[in-house]
Amino acid sequence: MIEHSALLDFSVSFRDYFDFNEATAILQQTSISFDVHVEEIFPVLLSGGRVVLLPGQSSDIDGMISTINSHQVDVMFATPLVVGELNERATELPALKTIISGGDVLKDNHIDRLRQEKAIYNGYGPTECTVGMTFREVKASEDASNIGKPFPNRRVYILDANEQLLPVGVPGELCISGEGLARGYVNSPSLTAEKFVPNPHEKGQPMYKTGDLCRWLGDGTIEFLGRIDDQFKIRGYRIEPTEVEEALRDVPGIDNTLVLAKDGGESKVLYAYYSGRQYESEDLRRRLQDELPHYMVPSYLVYQETFPLTSNGKIDRRKLLSIEVAEAPFAAPETGLQKALAAIWEEILDRTAVGLNDNFFELGGQSLKALRVINKVHQSLGKDLKLMQLYNHPTIEEIATLIEQDSQHDDLLMYFNRSGKQAVPLFMIPPVLGTPMGFQHLADSLGDAAQCVGVLQPGLFNDREEVYSIKALAAQMAEEILTVQKEGTFNIMGYSMGAWTAFEITRLLEARGHTVNLMLVDRSANADIEEERRETLERQFEYHIGQLKSLDHVAMKALKNVFIKNSQMMADYEVDGEIHANITALQGTVTHESDAMDSWAAVTTGSFNITHLPFGHLEMIHQKELADCILQSLRAPKADD
Repeated sequence: MIEHSALLDFSVSFRDYFDFNEATAILQQTSISFDVHVEEIFPVLLSGGRVVLLPGQSSDIDGMISTINSHQVDVMFATPLVVGELNERATELPALKTIISGGDVLKDNHIDRLRQEKAIYNGYGPTECTVGMTFREVKASEDASNIGKPFPNRRVYILDANEQLLPVGVPGELCISGEGLARGYVNSPSLTAEKFVPNPHEKGQPMYKTGDLCRWLGDGTIEFLGRIDDQFKIRGYRIEPTEVEEALRDVPGIDNTLVLAKDGGESKVLYAYYSGRQYESEDLRRRLQDELPHYMVPSYLVYQETFPLTSNGKIDRRKLLSIEVAEAPFAAPETGLQKALAAIWEEILDRTAVGLNDNFFELGGQSLKALRVINKVHQSLGKDLKLMQLYNHPTIEEIATLIEQDSQHDDLLMYFNRSGKQAVPLFMIPPVLGTPMGFQHLADSLGDAAQCVGVLQPGLFNDREEVYSIKALAAQMAEEILTVQKEGTFNIMGYSMGAWTAFEITRLLEARGHTVNLMLVDRSANADIEEERRETLERQFEYHIGQLKSLDHVAMKALKNVFIKNSQMMADYEVDGEIHANITALQGTVTHESDAMDSWAAVTTGSFNITHLPFGHLEMIHQKELADCILQSLRAPKADD
């Protein structure tokens, strides 16, 4: 029940905030069942401007653009998904000056092109507070979730569960008071009493509890974090869906995302819907496992060419949940070994039936449980299983085959994109941390252009004998590389300490008559490691661990030990000798002198090319510009072409 005075107060406030006048033309395209039609009609009429009616549906983007241009519309409102469609055609809207978005969470990929030329505003306001109450112009990518400050005459509070005020930065429920508040819900006194409560901070005044999770920022604006009731529990863990959605959007090519929970019998099941680039579910899940705890990785990853929308332009969640997701038929273990492995998984994962093709990590497995599986396999079956084998071959069928073949070579190799098996191999040599897990983003950016194979350090998550020099490390890695590739040009990339290891690997491969294309990332041939070790050891370790936040404390301790040992190995190492490989040097300019990597030119008789990238040492490996440079090196003509 909205009062006429509230409607008038909103219309005047909206008109004044956006400076409407007789020259303003606004597009009216939302349904009258959606409260936003109020801001499309009354404020501009109060200003003497024009309301331009959209003749077709708001889903007809071609018709919308035509109407905007033919009637010189300069202001419009749209939900984030419609804004995202316009974002793809930003250059086709010369007359449009201002876009106001609301009704759902605005994300940077909805507006990254539009905001270069037009004023984009993020708006917020429940119907219970008369259409809208906070707005903010979005000028940078980090502003997309900022909903600004309230209109005059509105008061907002961010409160804890006891209705106490929360300080800056602490999330809580957004509550609203002041002008524009509805009287309540028609014929629903119980819901009215639940949502419209006495204001504990202003006696005699009502307050509306929005159910939205927000926090104050330092400049007095508000950041929208999602719905409190969107949170749910999966197997006892509390899940914040926006965190999963953000991890999905970090995957190259993915645009819109939505994470929902669906009743799966004994507990809820996590479904993630996404649009943009379509991935194989196994590849996409593996990428998420590097970014999220195991319990936050969705059980189902459902591709949508376009999201279904309600008549109000919002994502139709009910329709998404009604989509039947095809499940792979259950294949029961057949051999004695397969049945024994399935029993071990069922015990450790607390499952009643594990199929032949079920993915260990999809069933709730993570590194600590993987170590328990490895120990149990050794105790019960007398077989040695390696962590990387379980990581690379996460089904009962694959593991049983490995054990039967007594395969050992995969325990140092990590395949980031098995869909690229037909592409040229790129062997990725890790930094001082010893693990190639941090190369996942780089492999994602390279896509199917290369079969990205990370090489793990011996003695880390495997039973190989530890090494205590970079040359010894290179010798074992070279042998491992030769199990994958026998001939042709070897593409080898080394980052940080991995650059020195890659140099030594190159020497060994060339001694056997092979040709190498060498890519060295942000490590000079003559760095002062003692100075670097004193100043940055702990900082580098903390940064790299931050990229691998899904690991448990056992794995973290192992990484710490390897990190310290490798730092000493670097201090003991010196680049010497000569190679014949073509070298591509990729140097960050933030933490190094501009000529720091020029020293590599003196150690090769092949070509030497250097590219300077405007990044620091730690973040450089995650940049798309680095992937572009590596891709260019991979495509360069080779001696054996």
